[in-house]
Amino acid sequence: MTNSTTPLGWQRTGNRPLVITLIDGPNMPNLGNRNKRVYGAIASIEALHQYMRELGEGMGVTIEAVASNHEGA
Repeated sequence: MTNSTTPLGWQRTGNRPLVITLIDGPNMPNLGNRNKRVYGAIASIEALHQYMRELGEGMGVTIEAVASNHEGA
């Protein structure tokens, strides 16, 4: 189903709850302190979380954010 009012132009059609987990890594607190041309214009981890929640809401999914400092296998 196509819906041009959503951020990506489509909307979920199912009624089963869908949750996507956003896992932040150890360097995420550096957002806003790096070269914006390379790493993007998002200024903070809070701004990224808000953007992702709004994007998910527009698609009919819930976005939850967690942090992890795990860097190994």
